[in-house]
Amino acid sequence: MRKGPIFPHRVVSTSKMVAVGTSSANKKVAEELLGLSGQMESLAPQLVNAGRIRMVYPDNKAADEHFQNLHQQLAEVEKYTRAFPN
Repeated sequence: MRKGPIFPHRVVSTSKMVAVGTSSANKKVAEELLGLSGQMESLAPQLVNAGRIRMVYPDNKAADEHFQNLHQQLAEVEKYTRAFPN
């Protein structure tokens, strides 16, 4: 059974597959995709953990702000990753 969100995992694996499959002329594109996939791999588990903390302490403003910040960061990386190859 997989731990964590499924969607970021799919985006990360697809990004890595595209990056590895690019020719040497597109090395910069491949490096950028690998960097984005690394960011997403790092942010997704952090977001899950922040969500758990937020659920345990629903009145904690710092926990809510941390969750919202991570959510926004992951959404931005995801949006950029989707638009990047185009």
